[in-house]
Amino acid sequence: MTTDRGEIFGRGIVGHLTQVLHQPVIHVPLLIYPPGQRERVDVYQLTSAIDLLPTLLHVTDQESATWAEGEVIPPFSNQKPTSQREVFALHGDTDKNGEIIRGTAMLRKDDYKLTWYFGYE
Repeated sequence: MTTDRGEIFGRGIVGHLTQVLHQPVIHVPLLIYPPGQRERVDVYQLTSAIDLLPTLLHVTDQESATWAEGEVIPPFSNQKPTSQREVFALHGDTDKNGEIIRGTAMLRKDDYKLTWYFGYE
């Protein structure tokens, strides 16, 4: 299994200090090669980092963690994906107490994305 920081390098943005939360930042490829896989399988369903634990537990035949959120990533799941799923992302700056003082919050659902910028003048 491997992943990347997204597709932002192609936009001329290098490093982690840029105040952006655009599609190239949140569209992060994830590659999973389970033992015995012989052909490529592309997944176009909306997924999130919270899906990693349920997927890894499922792939390794472990008991699911009932306390954890997330869903098993297709094609590893035999169940139909949850419809109307929402995925959240947040990029923010904190003060010395760790409180978020400004940032960008994003909600994705189906083909729609709502972005909220807060704390900026």
